[in-house]
Amino acid sequence: MDIKKVISYENCNLGKIQELTSAGTECRFCLMKESDFGKIKKKVYCKDILNDYIRRVDG
Repeated sequence: MDIKKVISYENCNLGKIQELTSAGTECRFCLMKESDFGKIKKKVYCKDILNDYIRRVDG
């Protein structure tokens, strides 16, 4: 399923994104900076994408 479509669902959260798209299900480092203890830090995190989208919709 398209991640943009899933994010547009009411009450969307990271769990729902993972469930419907398989995003961030392997190492889980892409979920949030606070839990990223990998050797290579990510440039974009799912949590940031979701929060940015919510701000724009509610804004």
